[in-house]
Amino acid sequence: MSNQKFVIISAAAMFLTTACSDEQSKEEQVPQETTYPVEIAVSSNSNKFASISSVGTIRFRRETALGFTTSGKVSNVRFNEGDRVKRGALIASLDTTTVDADINVARAELDRSKSEYDRIATLFEQGWVTKARLEQSQAAFQAAEARIKQAQFSSDTSRLYAPSNGIIITRNIDPGQILSAGSPAIIFGQADVGYVLRVPLSSVDTTKISIGMPVAVTITSIPDAQFPAVVTEIDGRADENTGSFFAIVELPNDSRLKSGQIGTANFTIESDNKNITVPASAISGIRGSEGIVYVYDDKEKRVSIRNVILGGLDDKVINILDGLSLGEKVVLRGHEKLVDGSKVEIVRRGKTETIEKSTESEVVAE
Repeated sequence: MSNQKFVIISAAAMFLTTACSDEQSKEEQVPQETTYPVEIAVSSNSNKFASISSVGTIRFRRETALGFTTSGKVSNVRFNEGDRVKRGALIASLDTTTVDADINVARAELDRSKSEYDRIATLFEQGWVTKARLEQSQAAFQAAEARIKQAQFSSDTSRLYAPSNGIIITRNIDPGQILSAGSPAIIFGQADVGYVLRVPLSSVDTTKISIGMPVAVTITSIPDAQFPAVVTEIDGRADENTGSFFAIVELPNDSRLKSGQIGTANFTIESDNKNITVPASAISGIRGSEGIVYVYDDKEKRVSIRNVILGGLDDKVINILDGLSLGEKVVLRGHEKLVDGSKVEIVRRGKTETIEKSTESEVVAE
């Protein structure tokens, strides 16, 4: 009886041992999914800003044409082009011989008409002359007063004075020259109000520029220097000859600036380029204008293949015209063995990590 129990127990033990061995063998036969180490990059728009450059001429903010209000012969000119002048300095004058004679004649006529008016006024009070005769005499006296004021004005304006501290930009007169009234004799730059740069812009670029916008200005004759400036004026009408609009850029006070220098205004504006960019190494399978990227899913820890349309590229980044959205994560390195749906793990740059149970270890930097 005991022998029979021993046989039964031995058989049961062998059965259990065989069953466990078979179960373990089945588990070892189930292949585990490989996890690939990768580096991830985020798609972005690196061209958020663009620039517009335009070349123009530096001028005084106010350049005033000075001239005489009466015709005459130039007596003297005290300054030449480029000379600095202080406020109130006498710049040039006319020969006042004729003007002085006119003043003397006007004064004599004023004295005569005043005496005549006083005499007629006395006779009118005594009843010897009519009111009309009195009014006639009064009008002659007032006309004489007006003529002496006119002559005195001609005398006062026969001299040109500097309206502010500044520079003689252009000198159009010389001693002995006969000038007509209103002719521009001197172009005067008012240094007290600073300098501006006047640059042309196309109609399209004008819509991107606004008053108050900061501008970086470089000047050809002042190398290795950049001047901060600001847009103060924009023409509301295009030039009839060129079709360009002009923008006025106000420059800071700087002793190195001079009227006539050539300057370049660099306007920084928002870019019209809305393309998505990714590092060039994230693209694989390039054929013509198409390529493949592996898009990373944070939740699933997997990648999916995405076809994209390629734009311009360089050795660092490539534009994606279609197929990818801003902020999506793509595999930058380690996509050589990936397929659609591959499980991945992000690793840091320069850190070696071994993926257990993979057939081949691979290290990718982040």
